[in-house]
Amino acid sequence: MRVCMITGLASVRKLIDFINAGGMGTQVPLITEKLRERGVDVSMENTTGCDILHLHTPLPTYLPLIKRARKSGRKVVMHARHLPELVKGGFRGGNLIYPVFHRYSQYLYNQADAVVCATPYVKSWMETHGVRSKLYMIPNGVDCSFFRKSENLRRQFREKYHLSENDFAVLSVGLMIPRKGIHDFVRVAERCRSTTFIWIGATEKVLEKVHVTFPENFVHIPYLPFSDMPSAYNGADVFFFPTYAESYGNVLMEA
Repeated sequence: MRVCMITGLASVRKLIDFINAGGMGTQVPLITEKLRERGVDVSMENTTGCDILHLHTPLPTYLPLIKRARKSGRKVVMHARHLPELVKGGFRGGNLIYPVFHRYSQYLYNQADAVVCATPYVKSWMETHGVRSKLYMIPNGVDCSFFRKSENLRRQFREKYHLSENDFAVLSVGLMIPRKGIHDFVRVAERCRSTTFIWIGATEKVLEKVHVTFPENFVHIPYLPFSDMPSAYNGADVFFFPTYAESYGNVLMEA
């Protein structure tokens, strides 16, 4: 049996020059790696000879691919990483896009043989919005050998960002968009001046812009490679995740 993981990130990057692929950019390679360790034949983006297509984005360009797969007897699995609610406070014009994306999502998920839901919230959304495909609730995984406690990583991060061991640091990780709660994070920072607040993440071209003024106790790190994220989690004392909506929220589990 051969499984093809399809993210569509390469196609999207041709249209939009983004930096941060979000949780999908880290989760799909991790899933692929773990499946291969268990002897499953997995390809990335290459559908040649695949028995199962596992789609991770709700791109309209995949509709012909889904139809061809079903016509040839291949199974289609969709990972419900993008719910309509997530466009609000995320994408530019999100409130205008929402009604169309809502109806499209209902149609798209019904084209799959199975839908993977990372949380009860996602599964409940599918059930209450007429998705008749088989639903499986499978939480996203976190590599605990990678995300682990390390005093050495803590020291490295604090030295790099000029934090003493006595500095109390609060961390959040995510795209800098309203849905992630950036305005709330800044307001809390303004009220807790003796604490250092760190936000890792910026915005992208198609996402809703935010206009905030950072207080003096605020450290903004626009981008940090995934390989360096364990040092950030170790370097902070508290992880604060003021998001308004998530399909899962990988960073919470990583922290």
